[in-house]
Amino acid sequence: MIAENTPEWFAARVGIPTASLLADIMSSDRSGKAPGAPFARLVAEKAVEILEGSPRPTTTTWAMQRGIDLEPAARMAYEADSGLVAEETGFLLADDMPAGCSLDGSVDGFSGIVEISARAWQRTSSICEPGSYRRSTFRK
Repeated sequence: MIAENTPEWFAARVGIPTASLLADIMSSDRSGKAPGAPFARLVAEKAVEILEGSPRPTTTTWAMQRGIDLEPAARMAYEADSGLVAEETGFLLADDMPAGCSLDGSVDGFSGIVEISARAWQRTSSICEPGSYRRSTFRK
C-alpha cells in the first residue's frame, strides 16, 4: 500500500489522471463536442509531470489539511456506527488504463468503499455498496 500524502504517493501519481480530476477529464467546450479548457490544462500538466518525472507542486489549503487531520477520527466514527471495518487502501492504479484513485476506505474486500469528507462544520463518511448507497454524518 502506498500511503496518502507521502513522497511515494505523489511519485506514483505522476502523469496519472486520478478520480479527483474527473470533472476536468469530463469537461467540454460550449458546443459540448470538444474537450474543454480544464481538460486541456490537465493534459498539459500530466505531460509536464511525465517529462520532468516529478509531480507538479501543490498547495495544501486549510480545508484540505483539516480533512487530512480529521479523516482517521471520521473513519473510526463510521466503523463504530456501521459495525464495518474500513481498511485504508492507499493509491490504487487501474489494471486496464492509466488512471488511479485513493479511497478513504475499502469495506469487505472492496465490496464497498468509504469516502470521507470533512466539511468545515461536520465530519461525513459515505459507503457505496453494490446496489445501494448509504451516507452517515457525524457531527463534531
